[in-house]
Amino acid sequence: MKTISKTILIFILTVSFALVFYQIGLSQNTVEEKMALIDGNYPNKTKVARYRYLLNSLEKKTDEPKERIGDMTVKSQEILRKEYGREISLLDLLEGVNKSIPLRSKLPYANVIAAYIMIIGR
Repeated sequence: MKTISKTILIFILTVSFALVFYQIGLSQNTVEEKMALIDGNYPNKTKVARYRYLLNSLEKKTDEPKERIGDMTVKSQEILRKEYGREISLLDLLEGVNKSIPLRSKLPYANVIAAYIMIIGR
């Protein structure tokens, strides 16, 4: 259980740093373009549109801005890779989390993605 707590603390700290860097405007790309680039799907407009749709859907379901959703999803991908030895694309993470949240639920995205990575990490 200590490993999970340590992982969650690292996750929160990393997201905080990512938010600071994002807010000072280090890039002109949209969140969906950045995520597609990380996954190797940029500049595929169809794929970028899917990231955009999922980010908009999750923004409505969680009341989190797309930037924070993106940051937390990227960190979750890193945790899955380092802690669980699982490779999963950001697009697949967004798809899975989006399917797991009911409409108008307003669940905190951090809680949902943390639970999701613990389930699929096994």
